[in-house]
Amino acid sequence: MRNCLIILAILAVGLGCDRAEPPAVGEPAVSDPTSAAPPPPPADEPVASPEISVSSDVVASPEQDPASPEYVAVASAVAAAAPRSEIPIRFDIFPRRTQFLLGEPVEIFVQHTNLWDEDVAVRCNYFLDQGFEIWITDSSGESFRFIDEIHGGIPLTNYARIPAGESRGFYELLIHSEVDNRGAVFTEPGLYRIDAQVNAQIDVLGEEILLLLAPPITVEVIEPFTDEDLAVHEIFLWPEVTQALQAMSAPPELEEPMQTVLEHAPDSVFAEHAHFLLSTILMEREEWLPANEHLYEVYSNPDGFYPKDMILINILHCFDEANEPERAVATCRVLLELFPEVRRRNVSLVDSYIELVDEIDAE
Repeated sequence: MRNCLIILAILAVGLGCDRAEPPAVGEPAVSDPTSAAPPPPPADEPVASPEISVSSDVVASPEQDPASPEYVAVASAVAAAAPRSEIPIRFDIFPRRTQFLLGEPVEIFVQHTNLWDEDVAVRCNYFLDQGFEIWITDSSGESFRFIDEIHGGIPLTNYARIPAGESRGFYELLIHSEVDNRGAVFTEPGLYRIDAQVNAQIDVLGEEILLLLAPPITVEVIEPFTDEDLAVHEIFLWPEVTQALQAMSAPPELEEPMQTVLEHAPDSVFAEHAHFLLSTILMEREEWLPANEHLYEVYSNPDGFYPKDMILINILHCFDEANEPERAVATCRVLLELFPEVRRRNVSLVDSYIELVDEIDAE
């Protein structure tokens, strides 16, 4: 079951599809997402769908959303005026935010942009112990290479044909590193520099293997400042918790600590992660509807960490396993309305309900 959960998460986040702003439908969900759809994500936060389609020869500032029409227009004008680069692919990384509380998961978006006026195919090895490297440097100047437990970024995205002026990418979690048994990655307040590089083969340049370097980014880790965050943040530095967050799946022994977080700090920024980890524990025990109660809480957070499409797919999975077909169909409708590109992801469970929704609508 745990492998199933990880596969669902990877398929929801890592597979290629056009990144688009979801329509504003209804009011923010407060419990069951089948009764109300969430608002669009804020403009300064990456949209849940992993790929973006922008024309860019510039890097977005943390306050810019690369998927916004204003950013696309400016980036397109800059790209059109710029001379044609020798290498058609630009490699970038973007932080989800520039500032995180100590204990909060840190996430980056890894992106390739086609700078040429023709389609380009790029092939990369995104396994973190092979062709893809991420280096983290703390305020003291100490650097280490980030490698997670499975040594894989999103290996499913190792080949992509990128249309002229567009971008493709995926999210990478930087929470728990297996190198030298480090455990938690960001263990002290301060500034951290993140560098990334990847080996790439670009079809228009032949069979040569190129080393693409991303411009470095900086994130700041700060001490929690609310009473609730201060009360529980150290739990999220435990190696077993950071490992669970990195894998997006928790072992049963973390159930009590996560319940403690919800009892003592239900409004903290860490409560969302406690709900998510508890949902994976309950799904492992096949307690499908109780798991959905926690997934509703994750889904209802308009500024949440977890991609809404991934959470909806998990909710759909739980309703399917609980033999609740009507609620599963309703969830699928919300998923299609907010993330129509899900039709192209080849997720068998989702595809089966899409067919059912289409059949009902055709009657």
